[in-house]
Amino acid sequence: QVGRLQLPPPPRPLATAPGGASPGAFTAGDRAADADGLSPSKMADDVVRAGAAVADGVVDARGCQALRAFLDACPPPEPLPRCLTASYWADAAACLSQPASVVEALVGRLLRRPDVAACVGEVAGAEWWWQDVSEDDPPKVYHVDWNLRLDEDGSSCRRHPAWASVLYLTAAGGPTAVFGTREAVAVMPRPGRYLVFPGDRLHGVLRPVGHGPETFERVTLLVNWWRERPPGLSQPPAACTACSAISDLASGEDCHTKQLADPSVSSLSFAWSAHADEWEAQRLPGDLHDAA
Repeated sequence: QVGRLQLPPPPRPLATAPGGASPGAFTAGDRAADADGLSPSKMADDVVRAGAAVADGVVDARGCQALRAFLDACPPPEPLPRCLTASYWADAAACLSQPASVVEALVGRLLRRPDVAACVGEVAGAEWWWQDVSEDDPPKVYHVDWNLRLDEDGSSCRRHPAWASVLYLTAAGGPTAVFGTREAVAVMPRPGRYLVFPGDRLHGVLRPVGHGPETFERVTLLVNWWRERPPGLSQPPAACTACSAISDLASGEDCHTKQLADPSVSSLSFAWSAHADEWEAQRLPGDLHDAA
């Protein structure tokens, strides 16, 4: 269900953890690239590990339904002048004290979790947006998250979030892949599963694995944690959620039972060269899927 991918020097053997419901792992190589030529091999030398952690059951079925209902009614964020990124902002203090929507209640709930708080550290708040894709949509290309703003003189300013994260609201679609220069993580969607990783890591979505349904809806809530509020983020929309749903998510009574985990790894004998085309096509190699 979850895989960590080791990227040692050539011949680049791959690794995977056993399959099953709990977070496991796969390993990949350093040639995953999008149209901009992004790949782990071009990242900083000290960005060795993917640095990802996963927890299941962070939100229950009722919470996932409330979040989906809110996002269905929520207008998409619009980029502000001279800003090339469009997302909403959730202030940490407000989310902890008086959340105005289920998303803000979720942010507060995550910050109350000792494992998440220890991972992301002191933050000013969270940038959030969502992705809702179907079987007809191409998977999100390999990319790095950043706040991008154009200055009046034509120069640009880019900043990475401290941490990036994904909350899966459905079980459909392909896994998320997160890369370091010598390691990657592949995480299958599951409602209530939460993935968090350093904000400067290359990542993307792979194509669906195996023989899934002919039609599907892959819904994810993306939450990026920032030390200080970046420029250009939109104010959150007016609350359009029942107070009971906000209260349920804010309470977080069951949110400490399953902790963030760094999956263990067992070795495989597959060489990276045997799967290079599949990785570049954003497909999880069949050998790895079968082995897991």
